[in-house]
Amino acid sequence: MSWVFRVTEGAQAGRRFECRGERFLLVGCDLHAHIRLRGDDPYISGVHCLLEALPSRLLVRDLESTNGTLVNGRRVRYAELKDGDEIRLGRTTLKVEWVEGGTQPRFESPVGAS
Repeated sequence: MSWVFRVTEGAQAGRRFECRGERFLLVGCDLHAHIRLRGDDPYISGVHCLLEALPSRLLVRDLESTNGTLVNGRRVRYAELKDGDEIRLGRTTLKVEWVEGGTQPRFESPVGAS
C-alpha cells in the first residue's frame, strides 16, 4: 500500500510526495521534516504535524502547531485520513491519495526536492 500527498493549493502547488511504508513522517518547514514544505508559507510551523502510516490506515496528529491542522476544513488534533481527504496547513493544502498494490515501502521524495 502506498500513500501520495499532492500539494493542491499554496506556493508549492504541483509538488508530490509518496510514502510507501515509512511509519512516521514529519510535515513542516523544518530541514528535518520528511515532507518539507519550505518557508514559502509563513503559517506552517517547523514541525507542523505527524503522519503515521499503519498497514491499513493513515493517521495525522497536529504537533501543537501555531496555526493548527485542518482535515477537510475541520481543525483537528488527531484524525484518521482516508483517500481523497485534504490536509490544510497554513495556506497549503495536501490531498491524500491511496495507491493500491504499492511495492516494498519507502519514502520517495527526498527532503527539499521539487
